[in-house]
Amino acid sequence: MDSVVLDANIIIKWFVNESDSHLALIIREKFINNELEIIIPQLLFYEVLNGLKYTNLFSKEELNTVVDSLLNYGFKIINLNDKMWKSAINLAMDHDITIYDAAYIAIAIENQTQLYTADMKIQKKLPNNLKKYILNISEIKF
Repeated sequence: MDSVVLDANIIIKWFVNESDSHLALIIREKFINNELEIIIPQLLFYEVLNGLKYTNLFSKEELNTVVDSLLNYGFKIINLNDKMWKSAINLAMDHDITIYDAAYIAIAIENQTQLYTADMKIQKKLPNNLKKYILNISEIKF
């Protein structure tokens, strides 16, 4: 089974119909059917819930249902270790990206897999030797 790191912006597309949501739902189906392992940092829960809160589409009760759903999916949740934190800090400082985004990349590097994202800005800021760890949702071959 292949493993990937998923960015929060893809999981938000599971709950909000927006550009490329249909692709995000294919990823979810592959995960549900045990064709794909999804690796995430603990911070993903905060990012997804915050992103959904600011859509103004969800009530408190609905956000509570979302968090229950996320907690029950069975993601492989990574707490960054010392090596990954240092990698994230170096990536963020060297390439002018957020620590949040760098944490996802550090996890992908540590697990020798790819980060699936819907954020084109991250890819543009990284040098070619790091771009192999990131794949935009529109580039995924299903």
